Amino acid sequence: MDDVELTSKMASSFGSCDSFYPKYGAAVDLMNEKLQERGARLIHDGLKVELTPEEEDVESCKDFGRTFASELLLNKQES
Repeated sequence: MDDVELTSKMASSFGSCDSFYPKYGAAVDLMNEKLQERGARLIHDGLKVELTPEEEDVESCKDFGRTFASELLLNKQES
């Protein structure tokens, strides 16, 4: 990603995490850091789900998608 220009692009990350590891969701955090480093505007802090999504997690995933889509539409209307 070091060669990718993301200035003013909207982005976020999500992933399955495992609380067994010392740093929960490190890949999501690392991706968000890299996105910001490359100039992207983060829409969300990132979504972390423990291993396989439970019913509650599925709803969080849907909300995450809705929020991201809404922000994209709002940004498009403002441009």
